[in-house]
Formats: sequence, C-alpha cells, structure tokens
Amino acid sequence: MTAALETARLVLREPVDGDAPVLLAYYVRNESRLAPWEPEHVANLAHHLRWIAWRRGESATDHGRSFLAFDRADPAALVAVINLYNIARGTSHSAMLGYSLDGEYEGRGYAREAVEAVVRYAFDTLNLHRVSADYQPHNERSAGLLKRLGFVIEGHARELVYLRGVWRDHVLTARLNPNWVAPDS
Repeated sequence: MTAALETARLVLREPVDGDAPVLLAYYVRNESRLAPWEPEHVANLAHHLRWIAWRRGESATDHGRSFLAFDRADPAALVAVINLYNIARGTSHSAMLGYSLDGEYEGRGYAREAVEAVVRYAFDTLNLHRVSADYQPHNERSAGLLKRLGFVIEGHARELVYLRGVWRDHVLTARLNPNWVAPDS
C-alpha cells in the first residue's frame, strides 16, 4: 500500500512507474537550479524507472519513503520531490529528509507545505522520533525553510557530501517529535 498525503494545494504520493516521464521532465527543467545542491540527474527514462523501483523497495522494507507533490489545481504538474531516507528503528527511530522544488513554484510556500506534510507523516504515521535535514551553508532558502519548520541547527559537517566532483560542507539540523510513543517491545 502506498502512502498519499493531501494539503490545501498539494497531493503527495509515492511514485509509480508511470511517473518516470514526469520526473525526467522535472529534473531536466530544474537542472541548472538544482546543480549546486544535488547530484547530476541522468536524463533518460530508464534511470528514473530504476529510481522509482529502488524507492519502492525502500518503502517496502521501511528504510525510506519518497513523495511526489502534485499541484491540486493542475494535477499533472510536479511541484516537489520529498524523500525520507535512512529510516532507522531500534534505538533511534529516525530518518534523513531531502527535498527539491520546481522553480516555477519557488517563493510561494509550496516547499513549506510539502515538507511539513512529509514531516507530519514521519512523526504521526511512521512514529519517528527525529527527522534530520542537512543543507549547504550558502543555501539560504533551505536554511530559512528548515528554521521556519522548527528544525534546529546541531552542527557543521566538513566535506560531508561529494557532489559533482567537489566535497561539500553541510549544516546539520533536526526536528524532534514531541509526541513520540515508544513501540511495544
């Protein structure tokens, strides 16, 4: 069963094979915007089909969830991609968060709406205690978004991620679930 979330302006759902052309178009359209923050996205359908299959596998094994956020007013328009990855249970009950937004929707609160919906899902449905999100120090938009969403800066990691041939520093942030419930043993 795949997860689906709804907000005032968005429908978020886990990707299916038929989304590969939409993902391809999204990443081609946003390549120059996303280049400083993300690895290069391969511009072919087979790559995106493999990504969808991999994310489905992550969801099936409770190691991750991915959501595609579509505009309610234009259901074919992919607004954002939000990923929960490295879900850990055991003693941490945590996940990492990553996201990107289509440039056409920037500056209008769509990223906040989409990311907040996924964080609520992580806390309320997955019962995670902690969601972490890292951003590059010069990514002011992500810094502001995460601060507005209640993420707290916890540190700075030197050369944390290797992107496009360069090691990138990251600011480490996290948000804790105030309503976390310990699972039955």
